Amino acid sequence: MTSTPEEIFPVILQNEKSLGNTTTSSLCYINYGNNAIIKPKELLLYDFRRDYSYIKPKYFNSKNEIIELIKNDMSQSKWLVFVTNKKDGEEFVRQIGNDTVFITANSKKSKNRDGEIYAEIVTQEKFSCKVLVSTSVMDNGINFKDDILRNIVLFTSDRTEFIQMLGRKRRTDNENLNLYICARDSLYFNAKLYNLKQQIQAICCFKSNRSSFAKQYSIGSVSGVELFKGLFYFDDNLNICINELAEIKIYNDKLFYESIISELNDGIKEAFINKQLSWIGLEKTYNPCSWVSYVDSDKNKAVFFKFLEYYCDTDLSDKDFYSFGVKFKELANIAYGKQPGDRPDRNYKEVKMRSFFKRYNLDYDIAVKNKVYTLRKIT
Repeated sequence: MTSTPEEIFPVILQNEKSLGNTTTSSLCYINYGNNAIIKPKELLLYDFRRDYSYIKPKYFNSKNEIIELIKNDMSQSKWLVFVTNKKDGEEFVRQIGNDTVFITANSKKSKNRDGEIYAEIVTQEKFSCKVLVSTSVMDNGINFKDDILRNIVLFTSDRTEFIQMLGRKRRTDNENLNLYICARDSLYFNAKLYNLKQQIQAICCFKSNRSSFAKQYSIGSVSGVELFKGLFYFDDNLNICINELAEIKIYNDKLFYESIISELNDGIKEAFINKQLSWIGLEKTYNPCSWVSYVDSDKNKAVFFKFLEYYCDTDLSDKDFYSFGVKFKELANIAYGKQPGDRPDRNYKEVKMRSFFKRYNLDYDIAVKNKVYTLRKIT
């Protein structure tokens, strides 16, 4: 039983097909013993489709973007973040800080906070921290049944990992889940493709010239260790063999990466997002408004104008006008973007506001008399 049969089934079917080339009687003898009933060998596949309609996909471009989103989350909802390496996991903990725990393979025996959280996960299928960060060490065999775990963040570009990681969260009745997926760019996929080509080169060398392979790829070297990881193994006689499944996956991934790179180079920013959505049957749900960085300018402008209308014709003292300037700058930047000459340590004063009104043809002005400031609408 598996939720991701696509990679293993072609190999199983190929082997079943080769078995089918033997005689019917020998197949029956193998499967039914001496009391065999003569009948052809059958392979039954039960396919149970999973419903992912409860998933609410959202998309982000960078690690820092999702970190800021998590830091600004004031709700009681929990976050589960799957990173691709230990370095990224440590950065999440460092930047988010309080109530963030990073789980690694070493956490199983740890006496620290990560060990306590790991024990909670195993025994209670929950965790008590706000943000749990993990590598793929936790993608299989661990389930979460926690109705306040409402956000999952995935960085992986591998379909099998994607499905397995998402599947760690068990759904309760009428529950929705926010799924944050990383868009990635062509630079990322070109780096992945380069590594695959290195592995393919090693495979070709292994198949064509074993002695050359032994000289060129040393198991003791760092590059050799990375290359051998999952792709080559030693049999019982200590002979080097190729992992057939890993080899198939490498060639499939190569085609996949080349396809995504081509689309990204053609200007299709959402190419990888659409592919990830297709893995869970949600490719038709893509929505430009679901980007974390999306800004609804019309809505933000409406908020800014409502703010101006509220203060229009109201006399403000120096102190009140300073507070007004702080809010003015905040809402103006959200609605129209950062303005030329803006600095984090400088507030907006009347001169800057007048310049802003003129730049965007807004019928407002700031009147100043005896240190009293008044926002006026020009008619």
